[in-house]
Amino acid sequence: MNVFELDTDLVGRYEAFARSFTTIRADDIRSQVDAIYRSGKFWPEPLIGVNPHFETGRALVDLAEQGMVDPDLPRIFAFGAARVRLPVKP
Repeated sequence: MNVFELDTDLVGRYEAFARSFTTIRADDIRSQVDAIYRSGKFWPEPLIGVNPHFETGRALVDLAEQGMVDPDLPRIFAFGAARVRLPVKP
């Protein structure tokens, strides 16, 4: 499971847990509660950051070219450098 699937799975499980305490029988109230859950008000977007303390490894551009990561990642994580480095796995 990748980190984005993990986030979706975690939010889905938490929503199921939060909703498990009550059954809303009134259609109008249930639709309003459903709309609030769909709005994402209860959980923020995932935060993705770069830890500068990892040992550098292959360039993100190279990994994208090899199909190991999404091809848009080098553009997303570009900090003005021509090539973005990823951490080496231990």
